[in-house]
Parts: sequence; C-alpha cells; structure tokens
Amino acid sequence: MPKIPASAFIALALLGCGGCGCQGEPSKPPAKPGESAPDPHPETQKLRAADAVGYDGELLKQSVDKMLDQREKQKKDLEDAQKSKPAGQE
Repeated sequence: MPKIPASAFIALALLGCGGCGCQGEPSKPPAKPGESAPDPHPETQKLRAADAVGYDGELLKQSVDKMLDQREKQKKDLEDAQKSKPAGQE
C-alpha cells in the first residue's frame, strides 16, 4: 500500500469537511494594504485553519492552490488539443 503524506491527508480532510460546513456565502477576509489581486482559489482559505493543530496552514494552502492551478492548466490544454484536432480524427 503506498504511503500518503500526512500533509496531503490533512489537506484533503479539511477540504472535504469545509465543503459541507456552511450553506451561506463565505466571509471575505479584510483586504491587506498592497494586496490587489483576489485569491484565485477561495475554497482553500479554510486550509489556513491547520495552524491551530500545528501544521503550516499557509504552506498547505499554497500547495493545494498549486495543484488546482496545474489541474486547470491540464484541462485547458486538453480542451485546446481537442479543438485543434482535424474533423476526421477521433
């Protein structure tokens, strides 16, 4: 059985629990001075709560954000490849 890093397990658990927690609109943190761009993945904000149990929540958030960005890029690349395929090939 392959070993799963603890940080990946914690990140998935927090994302899973966070997705079913509230029905309302998530509260937005106050904007920091000098911060102009909004967070591209607001659903990963809950990973910062891992600080409370001794993990680096910001590092977990950055890691998950990076994985989500890679997934979006792969999806876009796949869609572009399918669009550029000639009509007779499938």
